[in-house]
Amino acid sequence: SNLNDSLSENGEISSVGERGLLELLAVQNKIQAQLVEAFAAQNLNVKIENGVIALDSSILFGLDDAELSEEGKAYLDAFVDAFWSILADDSDYAGYISAVVVIGYTDSSGDDNYNLQLSEKRAQAVTDYCTEREFILSMFLRPVGAGSTDLIYSENGEEDKEASRRVEFRIVFDEHGILHGE
Repeated sequence: SNLNDSLSENGEISSVGERGLLELLAVQNKIQAQLVEAFAAQNLNVKIENGVIALDSSILFGLDDAELSEEGKAYLDAFVDAFWSILADDSDYAGYISAVVVIGYTDSSGDDNYNLQLSEKRAQAVTDYCTEREFILSMFLRPVGAGSTDLIYSENGEEDKEASRRVEFRIVFDEHGILHGE
């Protein structure tokens, strides 16, 4: 009888989890659609796919550099305004988001250790600039370097070095808060 009790409890847990996940997906889709509109309104070239926002690193940084360019700062000004306008617009969103991971990537030029350090510095530079512009983002933004671990390839199978050099914002949703109605 203990086994049956456990099974029914698990059945209930999974149905709550499923409801929570459907709710989470709906919020994710809503946020993503609003971000697409906000970025378009700012004429920002930003790629959003599956909750990952990819910024063009060639605008942000010079080759082999972790210092933001003037063009990069202007780009981030518009980005932060659009990004924050959506997250701040709906106070419910804050309860769904546990973090926004800022991930720096490099191409395959240079050794792994060097690329990792460069990507970390780039992620930190973007994070610092964004939090200077909108301090409350410091509660959410978490910089991470990924080096050349996730290269992008062209259709002919060759590395697209320019596309591989990027900074991504990955919104991490808090499933725990949804499942417990927090």
